[in-house]
Amino acid sequence: GINAEYMGVTPWGLYQGCKKCFLYFATILAVGIIPANAAMPNLTVLMIMNDPYLMHKDGDVNSGYEGFSVDLLKLLEEELGVMMTIKVVDSYGRYEESSGKWTGMVGELADGSADMA
Repeated sequence: GINAEYMGVTPWGLYQGCKKCFLYFATILAVGIIPANAAMPNLTVLMIMNDPYLMHKDGDVNSGYEGFSVDLLKLLEEELGVMMTIKVVDSYGRYEESSGKWTGMVGELADGSADMA
């Protein structure tokens, strides 16, 4: 895994009051996020079911996932020395003017309940 010093996460693309929306992926790949002496973290990765990127194995909802995105996550886990858990969401999300919050994938990233998308 990558044993780079923690460099922080760089904000990217702030939009319509979403002050906590960040693009983690580029920073993780560029410098790593895991200090050399840290325990292996488990990152939550948001995805939307979309063939051929994320599909149920053999079409069975109880058999796990497969697809290009799953293959990429496996490679990232090995390279970065982290564990990643896929969480499937229904939408990319939208900004709700009435509440001042995002929904869907963007909302979960903004509120901190997921690490990557």
